[in-house]
Amino acid sequence: MLPQMFGNDWQPGTATIVAKKTKGGSSSGQSAIGFAFVADVVTDDGATFRTELKPSIAMLAAHGSGVARLSEYDTVKVLVDVKHEKAKFDSSDPQISGKSDGASDAFDAALEQPPGSPPPGAGAADGGRVVAPE
Repeated sequence: MLPQMFGNDWQPGTATIVAKKTKGGSSSGQSAIGFAFVADVVTDDGATFRTELKPSIAMLAAHGSGVARLSEYDTVKVLVDVKHEKAKFDSSDPQISGKSDGASDAFDAALEQPPGSPPPGAGAADGGRVVAPE
């Protein structure tokens, strides 16, 4: 195998979001044009560095709401180029892609319950009934 001379050598890692900047759109960040994140990155073999993560336009188009929900202290999967100290979001991460089985399972469980049943995971403090907010 030839050594990689040009481009990036991407490997799996994780990033902890340190700061988030919204570019354009509303102040809530839900209709923003773009985002930038400062993140502490750790590779699977233990290398660490701090870098800026910028989701691509394609990622925002496909997974914009997942990116918009990220905030400080969230940890996400990334692809890392240690040599150049660069990282990019890993679109297979359920936090980014929105393909989390947990939310889907809770939705399906709620759908199967009779009317008036409490939301999945609701405590017994309300007697097991749906209580309207005051």
